[in-house]
Amino acid sequence: IRMKNNYSLIFFFSYWDCATKTRSRFVDRCKELGIKYELVDVETEEGLEIASRYNIKMCPRIVLLSNHKYVATFNGRNSMGKIEAILKG
Repeated sequence: IRMKNNYSLIFFFSYWDCATKTRSRFVDRCKELGIKYELVDVETEEGLEIASRYNIKMCPRIVLLSNHKYVATFNGRNSMGKIEAILKG
């Protein structure tokens, strides 16, 4: 993927959401594509603060940023195809 902007992704999770495989696939795909990413555990104080900033109410969720500015939020499961389409722009 040839990215037009400086994209990054934030994956919001909690251990009760049972998304371990989803999180693992997300990390693997980001590494394959060379996309910057961050994993945020919403069960921590810092994670809750970050989730609040992006209005995250459910997990797993992925937030797409371009040049550090909010672009969109996606369901964490099966959304990488949609995200990749935006990245290809």
